[in-house]
Amino acid sequence: MRTIKQESGGMRTMRKSRLKTTPLVNPYVAIAATLPALLSIFVLAMLPAVINLAISFTDYHGVGQPFEFVGFENFVRVFQVQNAAVGVWDSLLNTLVFSVCVVLIQQPLSLGMALIVNRKFKGRSFFRALYFMPTILGVSVVGFTWQLMFDPVSGPIATLLSRFGTSSALLGEEGLSMALVIIVAIWANFGYAMVIYIAGLSNISEDVREAAQLDGAGSFKLFWYVTLPLLKSTLAINFWISISGTLSMYDIIYVLTNGAAGTTTLALYIFKLATNSSSNQGQAAVLYIYFSVFVTAVMLIFNFLFRRKEKEVKA
Repeated sequence: MRTIKQESGGMRTMRKSRLKTTPLVNPYVAIAATLPALLSIFVLAMLPAVINLAISFTDYHGVGQPFEFVGFENFVRVFQVQNAAVGVWDSLLNTLVFSVCVVLIQQPLSLGMALIVNRKFKGRSFFRALYFMPTILGVSVVGFTWQLMFDPVSGPIATLLSRFGTSSALLGEEGLSMALVIIVAIWANFGYAMVIYIAGLSNISEDVREAAQLDGAGSFKLFWYVTLPLLKSTLAINFWISISGTLSMYDIIYVLTNGAAGTTTLALYIFKLATNSSSNQGQAAVLYIYFSVFVTAVMLIFNFLFRRKEKEVKA
């Protein structure tokens, strides 16, 4: 009887071990399942990058036009190119001003709105949807709507200014145009960051807040010492998305001003250079490479500073 039980027990362990070691999915099926994604990455990301690198070593001007291999000439001369009276360094400065202003204003605003709509009150869902609506409207709708608002002749803002006996070109006025573009960019995108903050706030346990309140923490201390530290990962995600997004943003600026009146960012500069049939596409390709390196460097610095701060807090 013991031998039979031992044999049956041995058979069960063998079956269990076989079940554990036997793969649930055929490896060929797994490769076939991931192949469409790998092909998509190759066609949409890697192949264009290789083609862009190849074009950067030529004086390519468009389809059907002759071109020559120029080596690293474009990498040196690209900073001397002028496009619509705007240089590369001016557009880079505009990019930094635009990105810093949008990020530093948008993030506190989004967090503040998230704290408000995260409370329980009547109509909370309506206000959440209302604040998020600009995000889903689309760049064209947002851009043309604000163009009508900023119309210097018959727009509502121009009409209001005329009541006070003054006037302005608004989007066409040097200096003011960048501030207005920043306002529109914040308005169009703060709802997305707000939703991420709401998700982070919903993960904070009410027990933690109640314990802090029982210890005598007021609203400010509750936010500063409890809520904010528990939102570190959410803050990092939102700042990452906001910084990378604003550095590469050009569509809303293109619709609003087309880069006029000192609003040309580096991303818009590259776009206009690449879509101009008379421009050297090799130089546009080189600028795109420099721009990719610049954005990557900024994001690496952000990662380094954030992780360093996180280690200091833990220590």
